[in-house]
Amino acid sequence: NTPPAPGTKERGAGEPMQLDPQDQSGADVVWTYDVVWERSDVKWASRWDIYLTAGEAADHKIHWFSIINSVVILLFLSGVVALIMARILRRDFARYNEAAATEEERAEAAREMREETGWKLVYGD
Repeated sequence: NTPPAPGTKERGAGEPMQLDPQDQSGADVVWTYDVVWERSDVKWASRWDIYLTAGEAADHKIHWFSIINSVVILLFLSGVVALIMARILRRDFARYNEAAATEEERAEAAREMREETGWKLVYGD
């Protein structure tokens, strides 16, 4: 019989190991588990049947909450995208359709119109 390693305590079989949280000596912790095998009358080929057939009764129900939730989220996100696009396009169209007061401003506006900006950049993608 060997003495216990430093940081461990002598214990009997089946007794839980008690560690001191303040002890920083790096004690080894032994993890174990027990398995008890029980004989069953279930055939090997049909052992998963209970799990595979349990969901059949619930599969026929329509999950209305999930469907409605998905539609609401789809409509909300589509609305957000439409709102963003409408604001961007409205600002771009307003800038392109601006009436220039002087000849110099008209020349500047024409130069800006030739320049590809905003939503026109999508054309090349």
